[in-house]
Amino acid sequence: VQSFQHVRDDEVSSLVTKIRLSCLNKGGPLNLTEMLLTASSNIVSLCVLGKKADEEEENIGDSNKLGELSRRLEEQIAAFCVGDTFPSLGWLDVLSGLIGRLNATARAFDALLDQVIEEHTNKVSKGSGHDDDQSDKKDFVDILLQLRQDGMLGAELSQDNLKAIILVCPSSQPASLNYFNY
Repeated sequence: VQSFQHVRDDEVSSLVTKIRLSCLNKGGPLNLTEMLLTASSNIVSLCVLGKKADEEEENIGDSNKLGELSRRLEEQIAAFCVGDTFPSLGWLDVLSGLIGRLNATARAFDALLDQVIEEHTNKVSKGSGHDDDQSDKKDFVDILLQLRQDGMLGAELSQDNLKAIILVCPSSQPASLNYFNY
């Protein structure tokens, strides 16, 4: 918790600056709910993945940002699923496209997590993660990769194991993602 103090400090400072600038420029009502949710999502995603939730991805495209994927998944999970209420009519969810949209979102999350793990692996292999200044700024993925490399887990962690741990990490996603069957 203490090692991520710099992340919290930076994001809270950024939030206060946004609120101050919004008050100076607009003078009207602010959507503090959205600002607080964005700040908390950014804090969690920086601690777990090392990047902001709404940070643009050059290789994947705008529609696959972590924040966008999380919101899309929340909407899809909250949607009425006929098969949950009437199991014999579950085929209607396939016809309506809900199952296809859920599968597409799952594939997008999978691709995003593959990219994040690959970026962290490349960073460690290039040696940029071992200097003293950066050792205090490791995120959850860096720690998992270090544990895997050192063999301290007692079991081999595959790429799929790493992605599952990241998704299950209780603070790494909105509450609705806890219901996402990866």
